[in-house]
Amino acid sequence: MFICSPYADDVEANVMRAKRYGRFAVTEQAIPIVPHLMYPQFLFDDDPALIGWWI
Repeated sequence: MFICSPYADDVEANVMRAKRYGRFAVTEQAIPIVPHLMYPQFLFDDDPALIGWWI
């Protein structure tokens, strides 16, 4: 299940919300795919070499 939710503005609250959505998906026996929780781990907004690639 692809999960899309806000990331900008209140990042901390939005990350917690996305995690909650992912947990809910698991309780419903789905496999959550939450890209905006995964990609920020290694792609950064301040790296000009990567901005064009992933935006």
